[in-house]
Amino acid sequence: LNEFAVRLPSALAGVIMVWLTYLLVKELFPQKPLLAHLAALVLAISPWHLQLSRAAFEATLAACFNLAAIYFFVKAINKTPYALILSAVFFVLTLYTFNSNRLLTPLLLLALSLIYFRQLWQIKKPLVVATLIGLVLSLPLIPYLRSPASKLRWHEVNIFSNLDIIKTSNQQIAADGRGRLIKLLHHRYLGHAANFLHHYFDHFKGKYLFITGDGNPRFSTQNTGELYLIEILPLLVGFYFLLTHRSSSSALILAWFFLGPIPAATARETPHALRSLSMLPTHQIIIALGLVYIFNQIKYKKLFAIGYMLLALTAFGRFQYIYYRYYPWEFAGE
Repeated sequence: LNEFAVRLPSALAGVIMVWLTYLLVKELFPQKPLLAHLAALVLAISPWHLQLSRAAFEATLAACFNLAAIYFFVKAINKTPYALILSAVFFVLTLYTFNSNRLLTPLLLLALSLIYFRQLWQIKKPLVVATLIGLVLSLPLIPYLRSPASKLRWHEVNIFSNLDIIKTSNQQIAADGRGRLIKLLHHRYLGHAANFLHHYFDHFKGKYLFITGDGNPRFSTQNTGELYLIEILPLLVGFYFLLTHRSSSSALILAWFFLGPIPAATARETPHALRSLSMLPTHQIIIALGLVYIFNQIKYKKLFAIGYMLLALTAFGRFQYIYYRYYPWEFAGE
């Protein structure tokens, strides 16, 4: 019973995620062997990933289980149908590990089912077996989810219990005449929807991603974004690649990326690096895609590779120096 033992599962999950990222990208983009190495490297030095995998956060373990589940799902689609069973087991483990994944996992399963519907139809027997095993393993969770204890945290942090939105809605209805159309135009559900979208898009703000990171010092050094500044261009280029090279792999990465912030967006504190951690490693895969695409398009390949490597080492070194030198002094209380 010591700090090392408490932190070890999260740290191991962080290391395993780097390996799983490599394996997943190999399955998704087998024609691009360099991409798997590059995506794993980008994740290995990511401030977001390093910061949260060095402390005892259940979210890191849940993100690892989530990544493993998606990897085995893709592996089942490609050539090993009964890997769906392992995928189901890991998806269930996310439900037992972290609250955010209880919302994200069903959304991801729905997206995967729609993207790979034809392939799943061809492996019906493994699909049925995996579904039954997943349902059976989920059964012990049902009594807990129905208990007051499970709902306590939700009532503490969710945005839908915000009374200010209800008061504003009632005031606007009273001011505009209380007709049916007026009630519809100022309905509280529209206020909640606008509030949700505001919290959702907080996770894509440049300041959060590239400048300061999460506003909570437990989740960020406050001097470095969740990603490095030098990753802005590759991230944008990677998105361009996914949007212009349509495939099941591109659809999977994009769906995962845009579904990832939804659980965090239902809570009051946003952007939230911990509650959206299961988005990883989508950012890193997209960045790696962007780097490979840029490398293939430009004339001076060696110069670009050496220059970007030096910039990456500088950014990584700066983050490490701040993390070990200043962060413990400034935020020891956190």
